[in-house]
Amino acid sequence: WLELSGRTDKRADYYASMYGDWIFENYDNLINSYPDMMYKMLPSLKDEFVSNEHSIMIILDNFNYKFVPELTEYFVRTGFIRIDEKPVLSMLPTTTAISKRAFFTGEAYNDNQQGYDKLVKNWSEQIGISMKYLPNVGSLTNLTSFDEKVIFVNYLRIDEMLHEDQSCSAQSIESRIKQELKAL
Repeated sequence: WLELSGRTDKRADYYASMYGDWIFENYDNLINSYPDMMYKMLPSLKDEFVSNEHSIMIILDNFNYKFVPELTEYFVRTGFIRIDEKPVLSMLPTTTAISKRAFFTGEAYNDNQQGYDKLVKNWSEQIGISMKYLPNVGSLTNLTSFDEKVIFVNYLRIDEMLHEDQSCSAQSIESRIKQELKAL
């Protein structure tokens, strides 16, 4: 409600600060022991990728978990099946370069500068199934068939919207994000 009203709240700020301090103090332990870290996700999905006929993973950069129910509803309405939903702890700092690379390398911190398409190819060879990385959602329209078992789609529009000057739109950012998700 603070986000929607554009207000601040000292108590909410206090709890956010406490959470930030807790994350900072416990992050090393979380990286090693918490099962739902960003870098552990791709390895944990291996069996599902192998057993599913096809899988599409949409990488939503700068996505706020509060929009998951709406996104799930939009996909279910168009015939997709939701297999799992769980929040994942991002890597710190929470930049695309860190978390996305951790997701695709399966390592907490890796300065491997290979492109994401090459990292997906590495996973494909390691797991033994066909996989493809698409750099943007528009690439989906260029597919003539769904030959790969797994397709990773990089979706940047929400991140781009969040970095735009919000005063340039007559709609709230929340409304614009919901419309973008519905169109996805």
